Amino acid sequence: YNGEEYGQIYIKEYDFNRKKWSERKQLTKSQQSRLYIDLILKDNMVHIAYCQHMYGNLVVVYERFLYDDGIVKRDILRKLSNPENPQHPTIIYYGGRLWICWIEYENVMSCYSQDMGSTWSPIYMWQKSKGMDIVRYEYHGKLPGDIILDSSFGNIGQEIGLIGFGSTIDTIEIPSKLE
Repeated sequence: YNGEEYGQIYIKEYDFNRKKWSERKQLTKSQQSRLYIDLILKDNMVHIAYCQHMYGNLVVVYERFLYDDGIVKRDILRKLSNPENPQHPTIIYYGGRLWICWIEYENVMSCYSQDMGSTWSPIYMWQKSKGMDIVRYEYHGKLPGDIILDSSFGNIGQEIGLIGFGSTIDTIEIPSKLE
């Protein structure tokens, strides 16, 4: 992420055999700054989520890039949240779904894609997050199964529980305010 160049996002590859970094490749091109960036790589696709200013508020933006043999090409750009006050969009691959979770007005919100970002579910607000002390946990190391995440939201307490992905039984669907 380069804040001096209107917040553009770049990637570099590390060649373990040559022990050398590649030249950086620019992913984003718009002149708007980005906040709270998260990124994962799955099945030759780079998935990025971040917040951007819109109508005097913030909105969660998702971008997907096809990544093949060092060539990167964006194929999806989509706004996922309502223009409100979202913070810390977090990408999680869990249960065959790509999830993007965020905090909005002290609630955990999320949506998911069953086709790796081509289409997205409605926005869900997790009812258990109301009144909870929510933190953003960071993970290091290998997770079991086919789970990919660097961070996740959860509660503070003796029994740590993660929230924002998985079964949507205890959620409220939030209507979209975007065109």
